[in-house]
Amino acid sequence: MIGATGNPMAPAWYLLAAMCISLFALILFPDSLERLRSIRLANYCAEAVTQ
Repeated sequence: MIGATGNPMAPAWYLLAAMCISLFALILFPDSLERLRSIRLANYCAEAVTQ
């Protein structure tokens, strides 16, 4: 990509665009945020029990 565009930052711009699209998609699906929180809480509780 750098060879085609001549811009060494071109891959970073594509990654930034992909990140923005992904964050927008996460906003549209609030259930996924709750699921991630519950998974993190379950992992935290499991670690607390094993220590």
